[in-house]
Amino acid sequence: MLLQFPPGSPPDQVEGLIALMILLKGLLSPFCKKWPVWKYNGEWRLTVDYRGLNEVTPPMSAAVPDMLELQYELESKAAKWYATIDIANAFFSIPLAAGCRPQFAFTWRGVQYTWNRLPQGWKHSPTLCHGLIQTALEQGEAPEHLQYIDDIIVWGNSAEEGSEKGKKIIQILLKAAVWSPTWRLAEAAEGQGESSQFAEVKAIQLA
Repeated sequence: MLLQFPPGSPPDQVEGLIALMILLKGLLSPFCKKWPVWKYNGEWRLTVDYRGLNEVTPPMSAAVPDMLELQYELESKAAKWYATIDIANAFFSIPLAAGCRPQFAFTWRGVQYTWNRLPQGWKHSPTLCHGLIQTALEQGEAPEHLQYIDDIIVWGNSAEEGSEKGKKIIQILLKAAVWSPTWRLAEAAEGQGESSQFAEVKAIQLA
């Protein structure tokens, strides 16, 4: 069957009719996938399928550390208290240069958009985000810490020490005028002083 549309037909109408014909031919069926992209708090994560762009994007030296190595290093600290800092919407806090935006264009309901901030789904977003945060912490002379992209952890042998280090990290990030960090302080689980496991029941939520 040949589909013809008059000039100037709305793109969403054309897409809808083509999808309908494919449905009628049995080549397509409605589907709700069971593997959505969730955030840890249960909310949806907004992403675009950039696999095509990722395939033609030149490689970049990775600045993101290995997760297993970070775990080993953290366990070697054997601290009693840990403060974790999470930077909310870290990618979307980083502006994109105007000249870089066209490559991230995508179409939704017949309208083309592009990102003004660093998008999720692009293969170099984690590396760039990690590097910018790392630079801010180095320039701000941050206390000893471990960083994995937008997650940071500091430690101490007392709640006061862990709290002071966490506050110092937050002050540096706020001074950078880009990120909005949130954090909490947790005591190491009893009998797990040399482990990265924490006693969640003893977690203290701090503003």
